Amino acid sequence: LANAQNNIVQSVRTSASYGNTSCVVSSKGATKPFLDQLQIQGVDYIELEDEKIKLFWEGL
Repeated sequence: LANAQNNIVQSVRTSASYGNTSCVVSSKGATKPFLDQLQIQGVDYIELEDEKIKLFWEGL
């Protein structure tokens, strides 16, 4: 679980470093408390099909 969540955070950081404001990740590890914590930090999400989540933010 921690590894999956770390991968999600790394995807956000990498995408943001390239100037992107969103990324699509696997929903593995994306528990409600984890997603709530991301929202507190300014990262919102939309659940997609095929066990994917789109994360989006404004200039992190």
